[in-house]
Amino acid sequence: MKYHSSALRRVLRYHLQAAPLLLPLLSVVGALCGGYYYLLTIISIIVAHSVGLLRVVFCSVLCAAVAAIHYCAIKIDHDEFVGKLENEHALSIRGTVERSMSNGCILKIEDTGVRVALRGENAHWKAGDYIHATVEAQPYFPPHVEGMFDTATWLKSQGLAANLYCLRSEYLGRSFSFSALQGWADAQREYLAQVLVPPGCETDKRCQVLCALMLGDKSKSEPDTVNTFKRGGVLHIFAVSGLHVGIIAGILLFTLRYIPMPAYLRTLLLLIGVGAYVLMTGLAVPALRAFLMLALVVIGYGLRRPVSMLNIWAAAALGILLFAPWQMFNAGFVLSFAVYASICASAVYLMKDRPWFAPDSFIPKKLYTKADIAVVKSDIWLRGIIVVSLGAWLVSLPITMGFFHTFNLLSFLTNIVISPLIPLVMALGTAALVLSWVPVVGAWLHGLALYGAGMLINVVSFFSALPGSYMPIEESSPPDSFMVMHTGYGDCFCVLGNPGVVINCGGEKTARFNVEPALFHGGFKPSALLLTQKRASLCGGSEVLTETWPDLTVLRSYFTDAEAQVFSTEAGKYVVVYPPSYLPKSPVQNLTPAVIWECGEQRVMYLGDASVVTYERIPLQYKKVDVVICGRNPAQPVELHELVEDTGASQIILLPNALEILPETTIPAERVELIPISAENPFLLKK
Repeated sequence: MKYHSSALRRVLRYHLQAAPLLLPLLSVVGALCGGYYYLLTIISIIVAHSVGLLRVVFCSVLCAAVAAIHYCAIKIDHDEFVGKLENEHALSIRGTVERSMSNGCILKIEDTGVRVALRGENAHWKAGDYIHATVEAQPYFPPHVEGMFDTATWLKSQGLAANLYCLRSEYLGRSFSFSALQGWADAQREYLAQVLVPPGCETDKRCQVLCALMLGDKSKSEPDTVNTFKRGGVLHIFAVSGLHVGIIAGILLFTLRYIPMPAYLRTLLLLIGVGAYVLMTGLAVPALRAFLMLALVVIGYGLRRPVSMLNIWAAAALGILLFAPWQMFNAGFVLSFAVYASICASAVYLMKDRPWFAPDSFIPKKLYTKADIAVVKSDIWLRGIIVVSLGAWLVSLPITMGFFHTFNLLSFLTNIVISPLIPLVMALGTAALVLSWVPVVGAWLHGLALYGAGMLINVVSFFSALPGSYMPIEESSPPDSFMVMHTGYGDCFCVLGNPGVVINCGGEKTARFNVEPALFHGGFKPSALLLTQKRASLCGGSEVLTETWPDLTVLRSYFTDAEAQVFSTEAGKYVVVYPPSYLPKSPVQNLTPAVIWECGEQRVMYLGDASVVTYERIPLQYKKVDVVICGRNPAQPVELHELVEDTGASQIILLPNALEILPETTIPAERVELIPISAENPFLLKK
C-alpha cells in the first residue's frame, strides 16, 4: 500500500512540476465559483503540499486570494452603484466607452471599477469616447422558459453592474486609454468589412459569411444567415477563436519565411501581426487565449525553456481570470478552454494510435509504394479531423446544454466536412484584403473567396436541415399543453396544443427574441399560425416562425369570408370561428376570430379581443369549455359574467386589456379561477 501511494506521489509530482500553474488555476476557479467549489481550492492546496511543491502551494493560495478579493471588490462596487440607481430616478454619470454594441455600448464609469451596458438612441458611441450621460435603470425580467435570453446572466458573464437606458448624452472628447486604441482598431475592422462587403452586396449571404469568418463581424449578417449556422452547430466560426488565430498565424509565418530577416525579428513580426488581428477583431476571449498561448510558446522556445502545453493553457486561463474574474461565468471562456483541452487530449491519443488505413506494420517504410505513402498521409489527416472534431463535440455538448439549453447531434459531422474549407476561405479572404488595391487580381481573389464561402453555406445548410441538428434539452410538451405569454405593450401570443396552433406572433423582433425561443425551449412544435389582425405588431414576425418551422401553415383571419374552419392535429380538433364580413373594420379588434380547441376531455376557448357578434356565431355545442382565454373588445365587448354562465368555464385567463373590467365584475371565486396576464404576471404554461 505504501509502495502504491509513493508511486502515485511521484507521478503527481512529475506532472505538476511540468505544469505548476494547473493547481493555482483550479484554486482560482474554486474561489470564484464559491459554494461547494471551494473544495477545488482546498484540494489544490492539499495536493501541492502532499507532493512537496511548496512554491505551488504559495502560488495557489496567493492566486485564489487575489481572484477572490478582486471579484468581491467588483461586487461591492456593483451593489453600491445599483443601490444608488434605485434611490434616484435619473443618474448622471461620466465614463469611457469600452466597446460599442449594435444598439448601445459598454461604459466604464470614471473613478470606479463599475462597467454598465448603455442602450438607447443616444448611446451610439465608439470605443474610446469620453462621455457624460443621464441614464435610468432599464427593467428586465427573468426568462419565461429556461434557455431564453437572460439579461441578468448576460450582465454577470460580462462583468456589468446594470442595464441602463440613455436619456441623453454628451461627447466630452477622446480618452488616452486602451479603449481609444480599441476604437481605432474597430475603425480599421469597419474599413476591412467594407472591402469584404462592397456597397450593393449587403444582402449577399456569401459576403456576410466571409466578413464574419474573417473579422468576427456578425453585424453585417442577416438573421437567417446566422440562424443557418446556429442550427448547423457551427456558429463558432462566426466568432474569432483559436482556429482563426491559428490560420492567420500560419499565413503570416508562411509569408515571413520568404522574407530574409533574423529569426528574432520574424518572431516579433509574427506576434505583432497576430496581436493586431486579435485587437482588430474585438479581443474576444477565445482569440485572446490563442494569442497568449502562442506568445508563451514562442517566448519559451526563444528562451530555450521546456514548453508544456498544459502549463501554457493554465497560464492563459489564469491570466484572464485574475484580470477579469467575471469571465469564469462566460460561455465563450469556458468553451474555448475546454475545447482546446479536448483538442490537446485528442492530439496525444493520435500520436499513440495506430494508423487506420496504412499498410501492414511489418512492411518496412522503404518498401512503401507511392500509393501506400499517399494512403498514410491521408490517414493522418483523416484521423486528425475525425478524432479532434469528435473530441471537441463531446466536450462542448454538456457546456452548450448548460449555458444554452440546446444540443446538436450532428455538429461534429458538420465540423468534419467544413474543416478543409475554412482555411481555404480564410486564406483567399486574406489575400483578397491584402491585394484589394490591385484592379484585376483583387477582384479575382475576392470572387474565389466568395465561391468558397458559398460552398461553406451550402454544406452548413444541408446539415442544418437534417433531423437532430438543433434541439432543445427540454422534453417535448404533452399534446394537451398550452401557453400564454405577454410580449409587451399589452400584446400577447398564445399556443394551443402540441403540435398546435399559435395565435399571433408579434413583430419581427418580438417573434425572434421572445415567441420563437419560448416555443422552442418550451418544447412546442407549432402546426399552424393564426394571425388575427393586420397590425405589424401582431403579425410582422410570421417569417421568423416559418424559418424555424418551414411546414408551418399560416392562417389569416382577415383575408377570408368563411364562417368557420375545422382542422385537426395530433393535439386535437380546432374550430376557428371567423368574424362576419359585415362587422365594422374599426376597431381592429373586430377582426379577431374565436378558436375552440378540443383535446381529449379538455376544451379551451380562445376569444381574445373578439366582438360579441363573433362570439355569438360559435355553435352552442362548442360553447361549453373548461378554460376561456379572453381580452376585451372596446366597441362590442363580451360581458365576463355572461361568458362564465354560457361556457361554464372553471378557469378564465384574462389578457392585459381585460384587466380593467375586474373591479366591476363579480364572479364566484369558489367556482371560477381568474388568472390575469400582465407585466407583473406575464407568463402561463399549462402542462
